[in-house]
Amino acid sequence: MENLWYCPSCRSSLPEGEPSIACPACNADFGPNAAWGPVTNNKGRWTPREREGDNRPSLVFAIFQCIARLFIGGLAWVAVLALLILSAVPYGGGSKDLFSLLQFTTVVVIVWAAIPVAEALYQTVFGSRKKSGKERV
Repeated sequence: MENLWYCPSCRSSLPEGEPSIACPACNADFGPNAAWGPVTNNKGRWTPREREGDNRPSLVFAIFQCIARLFIGGLAWVAVLALLILSAVPYGGGSKDLFSLLQFTTVVVIVWAAIPVAEALYQTVFGSRKKSGKERV
């Protein structure tokens, strides 16, 4: 008699030609709470295809990321600016340290916001490498 049942995970034939509770080859569970069971067709093991564009960040997505980072960084910049103004109003002099912090925050926010766009442009111009280390064509 020909084996009619196969494991959906490893595609090995199940003994006695009847569905069983577990696969003897890969120990896949086919019990009452399992989401899958033995199958009658043995079409081979399914493997997902690798797509070339999955590893590269999209430039449009990077621009949206940059806008979001500018908004979040802008909130931090406004908070530091409010501290600077509040320190200057009652005393009239202001704080040199807070002014330096405001300048530092401005530079950090701009650099932090530009990182996704720079990375996307770099990936677009120079390409990226696969995990195996081979250069992409």
